[in-house]
Amino acid sequence: MSSFNQGQAIPQWPQSTLKITEALFRELMLHVERSGGFDDMYLAEDSPLMVKAGGRMYTVVGRALGNDEMQVITKRIFSDSGVAELMQGIDIDDAFEVNDKDNRKRYRYRVNAKTARTARKSAGIHIVIRSINTTPAKLEELGIGTDIVKGMFPKQGMVLVVGETGSGKSTLLSAAIAEYVSVLEDDKVIQTYESPIENTYDKVNKRNNIIWQHAIPRNIKGGFSRGVRNALRCGPDIILIGEMRDPETIEAGIRASMTGHLLLSTAHANSVVETVRRLANNFSGDMRVARLREIVANLRLVIVQFLAPKIGGGRVPIREHFFFDQETRSELLAYDPEVMLSELDKRVRASGNTMLADARAKFDGGYITRDTLDNIEAGV
Repeated sequence: MSSFNQGQAIPQWPQSTLKITEALFRELMLHVERSGGFDDMYLAEDSPLMVKAGGRMYTVVGRALGNDEMQVITKRIFSDSGVAELMQGIDIDDAFEVNDKDNRKRYRYRVNAKTARTARKSAGIHIVIRSINTTPAKLEELGIGTDIVKGMFPKQGMVLVVGETGSGKSTLLSAAIAEYVSVLEDDKVIQTYESPIENTYDKVNKRNNIIWQHAIPRNIKGGFSRGVRNALRCGPDIILIGEMRDPETIEAGIRASMTGHLLLSTAHANSVVETVRRLANNFSGDMRVARLREIVANLRLVIVQFLAPKIGGGRVPIREHFFFDQETRSELLAYDPEVMLSELDKRVRASGNTMLADARAKFDGGYITRDTLDNIEAGV
């Protein structure tokens, strides 16, 4: 289920009194999908099974799930070794699919599993399953402007899509890549490094373009920074890194963008200025100052996205964006590091493309409530 779809009530699973086997787990997943789909599914020992759809929670299995059922589900998703890894305190990220042969559909999910306290024990299995599209969404479905789409693909530099967890960052990036290869450009090589792979491009008309997707750490061990190093040996035009999450990855991303490549990635931040600050704050002392200047010198576009509750159900994207053109980068780099971020903030506000401006437009258009607008104005 797309995060931007209308939410609808998910009924309880008719077979919820039965003990969940591998076959019944598949039937459970198909029940939820055929009932309208979901954003996130929450499974935990000693707790009912619940899903979130359109920002609302629904109980699908009203009884507490047992340890044996959670083990069956874990093994179905992660293999037989999954339970042992969880009991050792190792959390697991992966993806899996469910085929609906009757309706000729394939559903894909991103999964995180771990142990956490339950009502009866200190370490019970907990799993969150996030629904993701098997093929990228269409840009028109996401309400993204053509100026932003064109600006997402400069010849080199860094383009970042940022926001909180579950804000549709990967959905937006994959939709843009699909548009790029199927409509905008030819003869490009794109290497992606994701953890896990979410959207796939198997059904996208790639024309004379190549897209190779790598799962970290299944295909490339050593994290995203290793993925960047691997990509540079493969003659890419575009490198996609799932997340700029640590100093090694940020540094490797900067190096890639400085050597004639376009780097696409995501980060957790709530504004353009916070994006730059957070990336730089992964370093300390003189290294922070140097990285701050390199980040500003190589950024080309930052898109910030927040999914707000939509009147009538579902969610609607609220966005902020800012283009770092040559003139802007040169002007910012002329300032001392202490002043640079405040000057960037002034330029973002002057551009008119702020989160608050978009929220006001969505309110005027009847998409969001006054309470939602007030929360965005207050920075909540």
